[in-house]
Amino acid sequence: MRWADLLATVRTGQSASDRVFGMPFYQYLSQNRAAGALFDRAMTSAGWVRYRFRPAIEAYDFGQFRTIVDVGGGNGTLMLELMKAYPQPTGTVFDVPRLAEVARKNIEAAGLTSRCQFFGGNAFEAVPDGGDAYILSNFVISWGDEEAVVPLRNCRKAIAPGGKLFLVEWMLPMAGEPREEFRFWDTVTMDLIMLAAFGSPSGYVRNRIEFQALLEAAGFALTTVIPTQASVCVLEAVPA
Repeated sequence: MRWADLLATVRTGQSASDRVFGMPFYQYLSQNRAAGALFDRAMTSAGWVRYRFRPAIEAYDFGQFRTIVDVGGGNGTLMLELMKAYPQPTGTVFDVPRLAEVARKNIEAAGLTSRCQFFGGNAFEAVPDGGDAYILSNFVISWGDEEAVVPLRNCRKAIAPGGKLFLVEWMLPMAGEPREEFRFWDTVTMDLIMLAAFGSPSGYVRNRIEFQALLEAAGFALTTVIPTQASVCVLEAVPA
């Protein structure tokens, strides 16, 4: 339904979710339990594991950290994949409280209750303290800069000395940069999905300069961008 109304979004910048559902996208998911559950399953489906989570985990050595916090970690799928790949770290999955039951069941089913926990809360208010790695996967893409900088600043307040922040996101190429066919197609498609869901200037796919500016506003310095075998990148940042 949102795709059918995309042309109006392009013309006006107004979210198709507001017109079709009569409310913002995430509000609709929270009020419609069936839709919310379907969305949560889709975001942690086998396709997401294969083409988003696993490539990111394989692209960077997360085994060097003691405590990892996955901000917006949903039902724990990314963290569980990470825990299986690296036996050293402990992990905290942080997301809205409605996901607590399914996340804890998944952690228990994976046999990782001794290393992994779920903590419910609102990243726009605070995040768990003391992690030496904070991961936000497919998170800031849903928000404009004024909103996205808030949870990033909360990570800056909470991060342990010497810690690092990681974004797992799509990134639009800059002018003159190569545009690999599938990665570029997938990235532009995701940008259109964000436009339909959130309107303009809310959620969108950023380029390197836009990510750098966002991180600097939150008190971080972008140190490197690591490509993966999929269309997402791993962005590493440290406290400035």
